[in-house]
Amino acid sequence: MTKELGLKSYKRIRTSRRDETVRQKGKTRCTNLDKFSKEKVKKIGFTDEKNFPSEIAHNRQNGRVYDKRKRDIHVKRLYHESSQFTKKFMVFGGVCWRGKTRIHFIDTEKTKVNSENFLKLLDRDLLPDFHQFYPENDFVFQQKSAPSRASPATQQHLEEVTPSFITKDEWPPQNPDCNPMDCSVWSSLSEKVYEGRTGKNSLRMK
Repeated sequence: MTKELGLKSYKRIRTSRRDETVRQKGKTRCTNLDKFSKEKVKKIGFTDEKNFPSEIAHNRQNGRVYDKRKRDIHVKRLYHESSQFTKKFMVFGGVCWRGKTRIHFIDTEKTKVNSENFLKLLDRDLLPDFHQFYPENDFVFQQKSAPSRASPATQQHLEEVTPSFITKDEWPPQNPDCNPMDCSVWSSLSEKVYEGRTGKNSLRMK
């Protein structure tokens, strides 16, 4: 029927659910970001974090086996085994017009990602990385509004130690298209990490 009507089948794209309040807030804040000229955008240091599971995610769409009858397929071919609780490790990183930062690891099983520990990561790793790209200390620090980053302590600290930063009330919520880490870098890095490899060591080599 679909062929006769000239229709094609497309997979639905999975995305986060956002209520109208969040949509309007995102729209308003995106408009406010217009204050950054092209030259000013070159000064923004974009940052983000991502959880990488040590076990490769199973693609159910492509995970197929072929045989004449299902009961003839050996169980090792038919079943995809995975751990019930896959170990994950969190990585932080950043990009800017002048380059990319190092990748910084946090073992979430040993370290809680709260304001205190995020500030240590910020002062020890992320800010020194951006200072190397902008020795004149004229960059704009960007981060999303996760609890540890949106806390009063973190916002106050950023005001004291950065030349400029985008506050929690300025950055659009749930809007990955605004951050190159979110819309491009992580997906590309994931492909390289899991291409015939597994685990933390392969990510360290990227």
